[in-house]
Formats: sequence, structure tokens, C-alpha cells
Amino acid sequence: MDKNRIANEILSMSMCGSKEITMISFVVFVTLILFCGVFMTKVGSRLEAKVPAFNYLGGEDVIEKLKEVSGVEKDIQLADVFGVPKNTIATWRKRGLIPYELLLRASLHFGADLRSLSLGEGELFPYGDFSESRLRVPFKKLMKGALKEVGSFNLDNSQVELLDVEPEKLEVIRDSDLILIIDTSDSNVASGRYLFDIDGVYTINQAQRLPGKNLSIDFNGTAMQISEEEIKTLGRVVMSMAKE
Repeated sequence: MDKNRIANEILSMSMCGSKEITMISFVVFVTLILFCGVFMTKVGSRLEAKVPAFNYLGGEDVIEKLKEVSGVEKDIQLADVFGVPKNTIATWRKRGLIPYELLLRASLHFGADLRSLSLGEGELFPYGDFSESRLRVPFKKLMKGALKEVGSFNLDNSQVELLDVEPEKLEVIRDSDLILIIDTSDSNVASGRYLFDIDGVYTINQAQRLPGKNLSIDFNGTAMQISEEEIKTLGRVVMSMAKE
């Protein structure tokens, strides 16, 4: 037998076998893909939520709800009420995001219905007795000697009664991590913490009356004697709440 012819036949058989092997591998690969697809579909069906997700308000809609419940009109005011950067609110609006924690905080603080806040369904304040048990007073922020009004603050009427003050004369001021309730009807300094206007700069300090219409006012641990006529007393701190 011709050696060259035998070699050619062996090579031809080898090439044919390679094609068969390649075809078998392709069929096995496709079968595995189809099997995995069916398996994942079955697994996915078992993971379907029994409690489906709600269609929450987001972006502009939820921002307007938060403004409504907190009694403000502008983004900067809303940012001050909840202590978030103004550009964060802009991001919610641009991307249609949902600030879940703020919705819960607003519901707990203002007594608003969570379903109305988060879904836009029903009345925002469905419980009439809640609003009757709350007193809404001006809410301001003290920063760098300036007082800026940021909206309103709800006080519990039972707490206000314990203060023994005129409710309509109260206002709430946020000073750094402190929330201070001010009685604006009490401008006669005796001893305590007061809100002062010193040449147009607002400050809250511990003060003590001295003889001769003078006041001893504490400025960061240093007591200074000032004539009562040199400053304006705007009210006394009757309650404070500190952020931990």
C-alpha cells in the first residue's frame, strides 16, 4: 500500500473527527444554556414577592408633600427643617428619588398620615384630634448672629400648659444642636438664658441682673457687665432639647 495514500486517509479521518467533536461540543453548550434558562426561571418564580412594592411618590411630588406637612414653601426652608443640604433636595427632584427616612420622620413628628405622605392617598391629617392637641409656633434658625425663619414647629399642648406661658408668645429656635423654646413675652431679665439683640446681632446667653440696670452676660464662659439700655432682650428660654 502507498504510504502517502495511507497518511492522507488518516489525516482526512482526523479532520472529520474534529468536526464531529466540535459539533457535539456546540450541541452540549446550547443544551446547558437552555437548561440554565429554565432553571433560573423556576427559581425566579419562587422569589416573586408575596407583598408587592408600592408605587411611592418621588422627586417633585414627595418634596411638595414634605413642604406641605412642615409648613414651608422653599427648598432652603425644607432643608433647614430636616437638617439636610439644599443640593440633596435638588438631587431628589432631578433623579426622582424617595427620601424614605424623612417621610417616616415627618409622619412621627407632625402626625401626618404615612400613606398620604408616601403614596399621595387620602388626607394628610386624617385625625382631627391630633391637630387640636398640637400648637404650631414659628420656627427659626440661629446662625452666625442672624435669625432666619424656616417654617413652623409643632408643640404638644400638654407640654405648653406645664410651661405656664402664653402660647401665642412662643417661638422655637434651633441653635446648633439645641432646640430652644422662647417665651417672647418675657423681656425683663432676672436670671436665666435669654435671647438678645446686640447691635443687630442675635445671641442666646446666660444672664443675671445686677444693680443699677446692669446685666452680667456670659459669653463662652466669660462674664461681661453690660448696661440694660445697650441691648435688647427678645425673650427667655423656657425649655431646651439637645440632640445627642
